[in-house]
Amino acid sequence: MVIRSRKSSIVKILDSLNKNFPTLDFKESSGLLHVNLDNIIVYDVVKLLKKDFGFIFLLDIFATDHLNDYSSGKCEKRFTVTYHLLHLEEHKRISVNVDLNEHETIQSFSELWLNSKWPEREIAEMFGINFENHQTSKLLTSDYIIGYPLRKDWVYQAKSHQDLVFKKPEFSWLPEIGDDERLCRQVIDLSPSHPAIQGTFVVRAEVLGNKVKRALVEIGLQHRGVEKISESKHYGQFIPYAERLNFSSPMMGAIAWAKTVEEAIEIEMTDRCQALRMIMMELSRVLDHSTSLAAMAQDLRAWDASVIFQRIRSHVSALFLSYTGSRLMGSSVRIGGMVHDLPIGWVTKCLDAIYLIQTELKEILSILNRAPSWLVFHGEGGMNAAQAIEWGFSGPCLRACGVNYDLRKNSPYYFYQDVEFEVPLGINGDPYDRYLVRVEEMQQSLKIVSQVLDHIPSGSVQTEDPRLAKTTGSLRLTSADYAKHFDLYQNGTKINAGSYYSFIESANGELGFYIRSDGSGIPYRTRVRAPSFFHFQSFCDSIQNVSLESATAILSSLNAISGEIDR
Repeated sequence: MVIRSRKSSIVKILDSLNKNFPTLDFKESSGLLHVNLDNIIVYDVVKLLKKDFGFIFLLDIFATDHLNDYSSGKCEKRFTVTYHLLHLEEHKRISVNVDLNEHETIQSFSELWLNSKWPEREIAEMFGINFENHQTSKLLTSDYIIGYPLRKDWVYQAKSHQDLVFKKPEFSWLPEIGDDERLCRQVIDLSPSHPAIQGTFVVRAEVLGNKVKRALVEIGLQHRGVEKISESKHYGQFIPYAERLNFSSPMMGAIAWAKTVEEAIEIEMTDRCQALRMIMMELSRVLDHSTSLAAMAQDLRAWDASVIFQRIRSHVSALFLSYTGSRLMGSSVRIGGMVHDLPIGWVTKCLDAIYLIQTELKEILSILNRAPSWLVFHGEGGMNAAQAIEWGFSGPCLRACGVNYDLRKNSPYYFYQDVEFEVPLGINGDPYDRYLVRVEEMQQSLKIVSQVLDHIPSGSVQTEDPRLAKTTGSLRLTSADYAKHFDLYQNGTKINAGSYYSFIESANGELGFYIRSDGSGIPYRTRVRAPSFFHFQSFCDSIQNVSLESATAILSSLNAISGEIDR
């Protein structure tokens, strides 16, 4: 891939933008550059950022309702639409914000980025903001939901619909298809595929012979309104909801949320807590990859490999059971640290499990790497680097296309800059490459865990910051201790008013949380940047004119988790 030389300084970019658009408003918050634009010029500015300044990756699009400030006259327009852009070479991020009135329309970015389609539909569905020349049908909620749920004046209603009937998506009429071919085409269901998503999304394919001609997906069947729920929970109370975004690696969601809040409060974490979180995240990565690959092997009838992947999952689940008391939803993460330290003997169990997993990974490679039933999918449904970026891919799916981008390397957090590990890359971006990347990532994760265990710092796993500590630590509690204890539990930990974004390299890619705070202990607006949401919207395009078996392999290799898709 040829990389063009670009201006290396964000300052130069801003100077150039100011010359072309003198009215731009810039500010920096939590390492993220915010640019405020008028609706008239937003498309031109964002197009310039992509074409001339290297911000080729659209991370997310979301909206915020400023009803309180709008009603009190503190702001002129009620809504803000935010475009989150990434510079892959310099690892810089820009947040482009556009203020809109209630009935004002904004231009669609679907011609600039393919992955803008679903976020724009979600904004129209949740806020009532219209995009020009864009599909407006509902994406996540049913037709029985009246109004726009993420608006601040939306009224909660508990109703029972006796006539609630799910309608499968139907293919539109194509007049250019002849009657003979139309009679030969069949519509079949490809879903469900993954054990963690049984029955929670629908994939329908129109096939001719053994080739997929068209496909439709229906999501939202597990939509719980996680972002809306956060607006009524303290920051610490949202951790269980963050865990349930990905059922295969729940602790990653909890750590990502806690990391976002801690960076917003500017809390310095203890060294032992950071090391412990690294261990848990890498074990979660092994857990997630083994789950997805076991399902993929089962779908493709590689029964022996599926059994081995399930054994690997059992080894890691036993470690989580020993540490948290639960195989999955342990709720052991807290704002400011972890609930408790490692139990006695846990390190020895972990090292034994690492040895067993490494042995079983070698067995898997000997079974699958040369298996004809596995190699048949080599090159089927492949995706090049440019296409992956257009669809917003991250994590193993992006690296399988040959893009060397891993947040643990490019934007390191905790102690990732101090450990040695490699970033595995693919070439063709097909299911076979995604399998290879995930298997190698499991080995690299075990390597990271071993290094951290060899040099794990001593000390506490919880911060002693007075903004989070419940008491002074004294055995005799004063009235001030009781007052602070009551305030923390009643009102939560407060974050200064502003916008904050943080991320981790989850098992599926970039998992990020955007928080808009009004200075209270409850988020004013929360946005979940979930990788599966962007990966899955590419599925219908990627399986056109491929065989049914390859379509199943592509679906399994995406590891589309409905908790991340639907939220």
